[in-house]
Amino acid sequence: MLTFVNLVDFYMQISIIFYFLVRSMIFMLEKFILIWQYREFRSNILFMLFLLFLQIGLYYVHIGGRDIPLEVDLNYTSGMLKTVEVAKDHKNRPIKHIRIHDIKKNQYITISCGDHVFPKYLLTDCSYLDKYNNRSVTVGWYKQNDILWFSNDIPQMAVFDVDGVGRVVSYYTTIAEARFDNRFFFLTMFFVNIYLLVAYYKGFNRDLSEKNKDINLKV
Repeated sequence: MLTFVNLVDFYMQISIIFYFLVRSMIFMLEKFILIWQYREFRSNILFMLFLLFLQIGLYYVHIGGRDIPLEVDLNYTSGMLKTVEVAKDHKNRPIKHIRIHDIKKNQYITISCGDHVFPKYLLTDCSYLDKYNNRSVTVGWYKQNDILWFSNDIPQMAVFDVDGVGRVVSYYTTIAEARFDNRFFFLTMFFVNIYLLVAYYKGFNRDLSEKNKDINLKV
């Protein structure tokens, strides 16, 4: 489910994608019709279409999987902070989440520093908050909504306040970082697609030229 936070980004970027897709499809339609006449190239066209739909699906999961609610809809927990190791990264370095001891309710809650439905541990490290261990803090957090077959039940941090220090992580910083990641992913996918289309078109022209040369030689 897409909320207000990423809805504008999603529709803006999707509209750009479809604009260039339509322009590209108009340009490539004649080429695809030409290519389809050659049976040996049909499997390549089907594979390109499969990659296109796969990338649209990945883009939807990437945007929809970063579902940060409005600030007024965040949950807030106050208590003593402790960073705890929950996993190791590919270099065997500790991945830490924050654990809050709510003294009033006498309960613990573990929160990650990620902002996506997956992965649950990679890219969710809170080690930069080690210096606030054993300090009284207030954390604004939320849980990601499920998208397709992906789910994440680990609470994720959006706001981090330290008593006597002030706001260390603001809601707007969290939103800005999420939007940057979305746009970076979009631009990466866009240029990869352009590269694949150009490379495939050049390859087809080269193969078609060689095929025509062989036909002319036989004639």
